[in-house]
Amino acid sequence: RAPSCRHASAARLCRAAASSWAALPPGCWLLPGLAAPAPPTFAPAEPVPVPVMPLLPVIRSVTEVVDQDYVATSDQAEPGAKTAAWLRQLIGTTVHEAFARYGIGMSATQAGQSLAPIAALIPPERLHGLNLALTDPALIPGYWAGERLIEQPVIGDHAGTLLTAQVDLLLKRDGAWHLYDFKTGDAALSASASAQVRIYAALVAPLLDAPLAG
Repeated sequence: RAPSCRHASAARLCRAAASSWAALPPGCWLLPGLAAPAPPTFAPAEPVPVPVMPLLPVIRSVTEVVDQDYVATSDQAEPGAKTAAWLRQLIGTTVHEAFARYGIGMSATQAGQSLAPIAALIPPERLHGLNLALTDPALIPGYWAGERLIEQPVIGDHAGTLLTAQVDLLLKRDGAWHLYDFKTGDAALSASASAQVRIYAALVAPLLDAPLAG
């Protein structure tokens, strides 16, 4: 409803406003003397290119590759296989840590302290054999005289696959490097152990400052 006006000029404005109100949809009001804002205009935006992230290469460990190729499913399915594998891994980890901490030919006290956490899990004769190996100074000739790299990490391409590895010991002797991978029990004679060492050698040989003799 248009407001009442006392003056003629105001009345004209009111009549103009009334006609404007009549043209508006219900609920909309137009103030007299004010122009309605122009509708906004939108310019088409230029497409923003989205950078494509390159796919990261799949990195696998050497032990993962070797286990996949050499560990038979039938062996894993045998009763107690998981328990035996867990114990072998625990013994191997313990021996690795002992050699990394104390080196070859450690004292009997050092060997005993290293093996103490697993002493109750293995037969006495096996424990005795591990003690002899840890304290044997002739286990690796020239260990203390040459340059050595212990638990050396390495990464590289092998047969089109990016592999990571941690080499137990690289020992430089007589102008050449020698690679050692510590294994305990029957694992040292397995085909997977030989394959693992060959892959280690292929990865580290190009990075050394002298030939890899063996």
